[in-house]
Amino acid sequence: MNSNNSQQKPPFYIRNFKFLVFLLFVVLLVPGYFLFINPENQTYRTNKDLLANQERELEQKKNQLLELRKTLVNYESINELDRAKVREILPYGPSEPDLYINISSLVEASGAKLETINIELNEGPGGGPSEESLIQDKKSALAGGQIKTARVRLSVSEINYTKVKSLFNLIENNVRLLDIKSFNFNPSEGTLDLVMVAYYLK
Repeated sequence: MNSNNSQQKPPFYIRNFKFLVFLLFVVLLVPGYFLFINPENQTYRTNKDLLANQERELEQKKNQLLELRKTLVNYESINELDRAKVREILPYGPSEPDLYINISSLVEASGAKLETINIELNEGPGGGPSEESLIQDKKSALAGGQIKTARVRLSVSEINYTKVKSLFNLIENNVRLLDIKSFNFNPSEGTLDLVMVAYYLK
């Protein structure tokens, strides 16, 4: 009887140990890929595509800004209609309420939801100029092309890849000059954090 026991086959898990280890690896790997790795890859590819588009648009904005500087140098010699167009693209003063309304309308038009918006003026520690100084300095600013910036940070929800592209396109074609500096798009959560620069004359 002892002889029969000694000749018994080893248990199933021992005989198929390598196969079971491989099977366990596959069982753990496949869900892990779809739950963690694949979404991260999709996010990376999406952001890479959006970033490439923004780099092209940034180059276009630089050229547009150079053309505006040339126009400002000759501001006094252009007609009133062209002056009005310049003021729409590059307003005198930051016009924060108008800028807030402008950006809110762009987000709404894309089909997304604006959560927060913060506008920081590049005016130094003294803050923005008074209305009187704005009036006094307007002519010299237009002639000298003194362009200032306002940094705009916003958080957007209820957004997907299609809506992001739509929003970026709306920003690109916006009347007032806006320049996207950085963004963080999270497709799985449907959120977008965006940093832009708005230009104005001072």
